[in-house]
Amino acid sequence: MTTEGPAPSVVMRRVAVVVVAALLVAFVADLLFARLVEQVVAREVEERTGARAATVDIRSFPLAESLFRKGEVREVTVRLEDVVSNGLPLVEVTLTGVDVAMDRSDAISGNLRITRVGRADLVVEIAEEDLSAVFGVEVDLEIDRLTVSVDGEPTPLGSPVVEGRELVLEAEMGRLSLPLPGEDFLPCEPNPVVLDDRLGLVCSTDELPDAFGGIAVGAVTPEELDDVELVDPVTEDRSQDDIPDRLGRAEADDSDE
Repeated sequence: MTTEGPAPSVVMRRVAVVVVAALLVAFVADLLFARLVEQVVAREVEERTGARAATVDIRSFPLAESLFRKGEVREVTVRLEDVVSNGLPLVEVTLTGVDVAMDRSDAISGNLRITRVGRADLVVEIAEEDLSAVFGVEVDLEIDRLTVSVDGEPTPLGSPVVEGRELVLEAEMGRLSLPLPGEDFLPCEPNPVVLDDRLGLVCSTDELPDAFGGIAVGAVTPEELDDVELVDPVTEDRSQDDIPDRLGRAEADDSDE
């Protein structure tokens, strides 16, 4: 008397369950690793730049393979809040690096060091209240209207332009100018863009700014691993559309009008 084994369809279902489970475990493990890297790098950038806060978003899946086998990741976004450069308060600095290369041998040994980028898109934002403090007059920024007020009387303000390493605004009262942020944050000649109550300085470069380059992150400790905040993978969205884009929204608002 022979005993028949499970039907082929049952075996296939079991195999499918095992494969799906393995893939899910690998996905969650890579997501956990990505979160850990993002948090450790953010802490390092925050300390070296003196920013009040820093966030890092790495977009490359699977990240472990990208780092250890290829030595590069598809995209990295670093956002700094409340940092000072060249004596000028910057409410936000955002760098989006595409085709970011890291030292592969360092990554294998537990260090992550950014060595170059294919392209770095930079947006430096200055709050209108900080511009007012620098100029000593009240500056009001709106996408379709720029004014400066002296003794409570608003007058039109010319569109901001960049001359050399200075930001210049023309007003009836005279010429207003201030130095641009240092090249460690803004190494390329920017295009000024009004973002409602902020002034944005936007540019792209193939050079990694010094403030973001050469970041070395030591080997991860078990304590750091315990502190990682892991987002529910069901709701996690690491798509390109998830990256905040202040400039894109401003242009969209402007075109709607």
